[in-house]
Amino acid sequence: MTVRINKAALSIAEAECTEKIDRFQPQPGYCNVTWDKIMCWDPSPIGTLVKQACPSHVLDIRKSGFAYRECGLDGEWIHPDPGTNNTIGWTNYSECFSEDPMFAEIKYDLTRIELMANVGYGVSLISLIVAILVMLISKGWRCKSNRLHINLFLAFILRAVISMLKDVLFVQGLGLEKDLTWLTPEKVIFIDENGMHWECKLIVVIFMYSVAASMMWIFMEGLYLHMLVHKTLITERNGIKLYVMIGWHVGIRTFTAWYGL
Repeated sequence: MTVRINKAALSIAEAECTEKIDRFQPQPGYCNVTWDKIMCWDPSPIGTLVKQACPSHVLDIRKSGFAYRECGLDGEWIHPDPGTNNTIGWTNYSECFSEDPMFAEIKYDLTRIELMANVGYGVSLISLIVAILVMLISKGWRCKSNRLHINLFLAFILRAVISMLKDVLFVQGLGLEKDLTWLTPEKVIFIDENGMHWECKLIVVIFMYSVAASMMWIFMEGLYLHMLVHKTLITERNGIKLYVMIGWHVGIRTFTAWYGL
């Protein structure tokens, strides 16, 4: 689950906190001023649990709740997991969020649907690879129409591989782990500091292209069969090179047209 942020208000809050940090002089017995990527925390005495009202610049949040942060006896903010560098994890935002009742009802079904999709992609991937190997190994199956089928199978293989890779690498379907920041153990937030990481963009672009290409290749199969019936001589004379070029290239053009690239 993700949340929305007023980026303008967040930038102002971060700038004000940065000024506090620059002016702050470390004091014995206090934890330092810190910015947790959402809120600014003032210096606090050691051994104290500090609380602030939930941030107003984070939307979809309970305004009546509080966020908590604990200053340890060593003068450092206590982190529940010392092995991670995720500074926002030092703050307890659990009181600031309430589960969307509608989302809670369908969460279980969504998990099952995602599992079914991945199983379907897995079975499809194995079947397509076997089909391509059979067509390549069997000399009697080496014909123009089967070479066209191989391109269709390759488009769906690409789609299946990238889809499963995206599900494995993306946290809650939002982005790579390094692109996200955890608010609570179940809720993450995407803060675009320097633009989305290029790896995340690349995976999404390839996936969306694979969808466009697979749809285009279904059309190319139909077009080839139509031309084979009504324009047999032209099809036999020209082969499938034009179909291959159109299938992969127009897939790119279709994808770019969808997203205005």
